[in-house]
Amino acid sequence: MKRKILGMLTCMLFIISVFPTSGNSNIFFLQEKDSNEKTSLSLLNFLNDPPYVPSNPDPINNSIDINLTINISWTGDDPDPGDKVTYNVFFGKQENPPNVANTWEDETYNPGKLEYNTQYYWRIDAYDGNHGVTEGPIWTFYTTDNQPPYQPNYPDPENNSIDVNTNINISWTGGDPDGDPVEYDIYFGTDPNPPNVATNYTNTTYYPNRLDYNTQYYWRIDAWDDYGYSTTGYIWSYTTRDDNPPNIPNNPDPENNSIDVNTNINISWTGGDPDGDPVEYDIYFGTDPNPPNVATNYTNTTYYPNRLDYNTQYYWRIDAWDDYGYSTTGYIWSYTTKDDNPPNIPSNPYPVNESTNINTNVELSWTGGDPDGDPVEYDVYFGTDPNPPNVEIGYLTTTYVPGTLELDTWYYWRIDARDDYGYTSTGHIWKFRTTIYDSNPPNKPNKPVGPKNGKPGISYTYTSNATDPDLDQIFYMFDWDDGTDSGWIGPYPSGENVEASHVWNTRGSYSIKVKAKDEYDVESVWSDPLPISMPKNKQDTTLGIILAFGFGVDVKIAQSETGEDNVDLKVLNKPLYIWKSEIHTISSGEVVRLFSAKGFFSPLLPFCFGTCQKWIIIS
Repeated sequence: MKRKILGMLTCMLFIISVFPTSGNSNIFFLQEKDSNEKTSLSLLNFLNDPPYVPSNPDPINNSIDINLTINISWTGDDPDPGDKVTYNVFFGKQENPPNVANTWEDETYNPGKLEYNTQYYWRIDAYDGNHGVTEGPIWTFYTTDNQPPYQPNYPDPENNSIDVNTNINISWTGGDPDGDPVEYDIYFGTDPNPPNVATNYTNTTYYPNRLDYNTQYYWRIDAWDDYGYSTTGYIWSYTTRDDNPPNIPNNPDPENNSIDVNTNINISWTGGDPDGDPVEYDIYFGTDPNPPNVATNYTNTTYYPNRLDYNTQYYWRIDAWDDYGYSTTGYIWSYTTKDDNPPNIPSNPYPVNESTNINTNVELSWTGGDPDGDPVEYDVYFGTDPNPPNVEIGYLTTTYVPGTLELDTWYYWRIDARDDYGYTSTGHIWKFRTTIYDSNPPNKPNKPVGPKNGKPGISYTYTSNATDPDLDQIFYMFDWDDGTDSGWIGPYPSGENVEASHVWNTRGSYSIKVKAKDEYDVESVWSDPLPISMPKNKQDTTLGIILAFGFGVDVKIAQSETGEDNVDLKVLNKPLYIWKSEIHTISSGEVVRLFSAKGFFSPLLPFCFGTCQKWIIIS
């Protein structure tokens, strides 16, 4: 053997070259020259050590009863420092298991959920990245056999319970020793061998619907895992309690024996049922101490007995029924209604008492009503006698037209009020004198014209006019709707415009109206109102404008947020050089041209150089 090697050495020249690498190891190459002086370069693989054989399998080889949800693991390494080891994983039910993962860097692998009572094989091959490979041994293990679910236990209600509520859930404990998903078949009823009422049920709580009172129920729970293994449960039972009658109705309103009770109210009470059963009520109500039934199967606890008589004692009782036919008879309560108040004495006459120069076609009016809200009728007395005769009975409105009257005549009138219970109030006797000239009132004045929006503390002027059918001179009175008026101003020729000014000192909304009268004090009706606004919340609206190497900007001011026609325009200039900085008062729709400059600027030219900025505040 030695001679053979020496013979080979005489035929070639060996040169071993060492090439440093970037790590801590070297790569060795063999440079050979044969007898024909040809040179070749080959890697000396025999200088790299392969990885260690994977070892320490978990599960241990030939293990049994292994859980279905496990990780397999092993120990691996490499004798050459710096070599990084990866693994090819082989796993399956075949003795030569298939490859399931390559270049696996961890020493733990999850094969997924396994099957019960099955033998699995696995192998780990190690690679060091330098062409070093070590094939591992084949290991095996057996998975555990499937166990059936736990037998359902801990019933609620407990077995053989009594006095159990009729409206509850039943529940139990279940589960599976292998952690398998479990479904339940539920059997429930009054038969000792209860019928099936639910299958494939996944919860451990079940509502069997509302049950009958004083009844024994039987139930059983069977459990199934997802491998078809099942466990039959015990038969349990419980007995529901007897029914309780409804609560006795109480807390009457009005309170028992109340007096001075309004005639137009609801009666109410507190009811309910201790078992939570639905309750209906029978209502007895009337003036008899043993009141008659007026409503049955009533579900509310409030009842309207219609409008009652004054100064009358009423009796009432409420009986309660649950939906199982149990009932409770209520107490008899009573209350007495208040005595009737007579109607209000008619007041606020028009024409005002003792007024003169009243038009001969005047319409009489007054204020009436009743403190109890009773309907009211009026008896009208009218004539030239100081004790005027009755001209209307049972009159339903508070205005009356007596017809065309005589000129320059005193008339007397009285209004008596009567409610629908016969109570009356006798009115005062009022009088007025008709005009000495048969004058027609001015026509209805035109709606005032003027600013619709403004500011408190500033005077505003409004105009109106009216015509007189007799071409009489006309006086006007403006009502400013702030508790003041202009008083009678004039006289003015028929149809001529009239102006009046006013200052509102309080922010708010107002309605201006105008009335006219002729020279004989015959008055017109009020004009249509003109709504105006003195803004309650004055806010500034800011508009920013930026100009760059450009001409001035035209800004059209629309109506402000406050709705004012006239607004203040405050021009605030940000640059160093300012042209326009004064405050303008402008109207909505007015166009304003703005200029300002930062840098070179000439007020003689309508443009700027540099960056021009303008901020406008509209208030």
